[in-house]
Parts: sequence; C-alpha cells; structure tokens
Amino acid sequence: IYVDNIEHRQDAKNICDLLNTRIARLYENNQMDFKFKKFALECAITGESVGYVYHDDQSNNEVTDILSTLDIYYSDETSDDIQRQAYILIKQRLTVIEAQELARKNNVPEENIKLIMGDNETENEAGADSQEFDDKVTVVVKFYKKDNVVHFERATRYVIINEDTSTGLSLYPL
Repeated sequence: IYVDNIEHRQDAKNICDLLNTRIARLYENNQMDFKFKKFALECAITGESVGYVYHDDQSNNEVTDILSTLDIYYSDETSDDIQRQAYILIKQRLTVIEAQELARKNNVPEENIKLIMGDNETENEAGADSQEFDDKVTVVVKFYKKDNVVHFERATRYVIINEDTSTGLSLYPL
C-alpha cells in the first residue's frame, strides 16, 4: 500500500502487517505448499487444475480444495472463461453424517434428512475414490449468477440442502 501522506504511513504499515499475518495463517492452515504441488501435478497430467475456495463454518476460515477435473461440470465446456459460464456444477462425495449435518445447519426438515443415504455412485470416479462405500453420498453444488452476484444450491439426489443462496461474490469461487 502506498500512502503519500506521512501521517498515515504507520496506519498503512499496521494494516499491511495484519493482512500478512492473516494470509500466513490461512496459508499454513490450508497446507497450501502441499496443495500447490497437487495443483501443479494435476495441471501437468490433465492440462487443467481447479481450486475451489469456500468458508468453513467449523474452523471459521477460508478453505481451498483442489478439485478433480472429473468432478466439475461447466455449462459450456468449450469456453475457457470460467467467469462467463451460465452455471458450474461441482460433484462432491461426503459421508452421510457430513451431508446430514450440513442439512441440519440449513434447517432441512428431519424427515428429509432421513432421505440422505449412502448411494455407491462411484462409477465415474478414479483411484481410491472409485471404491464403493455405503456411508458416502454424492452432493452436487450448483453455482450460477443472478444480477451479477454468485448464488449456489446444494443437493443430494433426493434432498435439497441449500436452496438459492447468495454468496455475495461477483466471481465464481474457482
């Protein structure tokens, strides 16, 4: 930050120090060294790598996940510009308990939460993810823009976990 007025330089330095401390903590908590290596390897192998950034309520921090290119679907697969996509789908495999807790946090009725069950839908998975586990369920997150603001919905096959929810962001968090 450049400050022309000498009276505000110390304030600007303090703000920069706070920001640097926050970024260093996020970098360490997210194990970014490991994730950057994974990101580069995925990009070298497939030609593409996608990071997904979200806020984790439990840790009260931003979290970065590296997505498999098999788990992301664009509205227009021929466009290179992620921000111009009409929508983006992210497929996740969560434990049934994680998905049910997520639904409870979003005030989904208990009778609907009981419909969140393991699904063994792993035919499109690779490696360790391809093994079938009864305690995992496929969750799809749909991002889309409404009035230039990113919104999302999250659902399993039978249960909507989040209905139209604004992120407050103008860019997709990818």
